[in-house]
Amino acid sequence: MFMSLLSHTVSKCMQTWVYVVIPVMIYLGERMFRMVRSMAYESKILDAMTYPGKVLSLKMTKPAGFRYQSGVYVFVQCPQVSKFEWHPFSLTSAPDDDHLSIHIRSLGDWSYHVYDMFHEALRCSNLDLPKVSIDGPYGAASQDHSKYEIILLIGLGIGATPFISVLKDIANGLDKEGCAANHHSANGLRKAYFYWVTREQGSFEWFRDIMKEVSARDSKQGCDRDVQLSNKRLPGR
Repeated sequence: MFMSLLSHTVSKCMQTWVYVVIPVMIYLGERMFRMVRSMAYESKILDAMTYPGKVLSLKMTKPAGFRYQSGVYVFVQCPQVSKFEWHPFSLTSAPDDDHLSIHIRSLGDWSYHVYDMFHEALRCSNLDLPKVSIDGPYGAASQDHSKYEIILLIGLGIGATPFISVLKDIANGLDKEGCAANHHSANGLRKAYFYWVTREQGSFEWFRDIMKEVSARDSKQGCDRDVQLSNKRLPGR
């Protein structure tokens, strides 16, 4: 009885490769493709800043030929932390910007390590910042905002990052003159309402400069912004 079961198990194990080889080939192919794309889209760190709540902001060069719509995301790798880990982050820069930017909040081992490396480099005024590689862009539902006349954007905490790109894109379009001034109106978009809910007052610092830039460019009041603080920690609690 035992020998019969053993023979059956060995027979099944020998057939396992049929079901494993294709997924493994797809996985390895995807890894190689991502590596090649990241080499084609070489990007350098222009500026880095840390904010309350262990949030890291990275401003990078925009690779030649890198085109995208607001609301999309990219995969980011930091070789000094891990050569095999890629994590998705929404772009907070607008398509018309001459750079790329992302905001990373420390929520896991990888993001904590990346934050600590940049924080230490900035603290020591080290000009040799850690390197990052990007792969993308990849589409998301928020990139279709220009198909509608009025849009409502609701973001919670760091989850507001894709909408920051959308707001900048809208403000850039409304700020332009001539035919470009109606860039978004031509696509049907007339008004955007943005509601951002966050639990920590320090998180206002994350997008403060971007919000100021949007306000300065939004001369036609095409973006209505509202920020809500849902929870405030009292001293001693």
